[in-house]
Amino acid sequence: MENNPTRQHSTQNGKLVIGGLLIFVGAILMLSNLDFFD
Repeated sequence: MENNPTRQHSTQNGKLVIGGLLIFVGAILMLSNLDFFD
């Protein structure tokens, strides 16, 4: 099996993007719960 560094790197970037989106969505939900957008 070949070790493909580019594929591994893109996977790490994908995890970072997903983590960032989760944090972003969580922050928006918290602000919504505080009626920030009322």
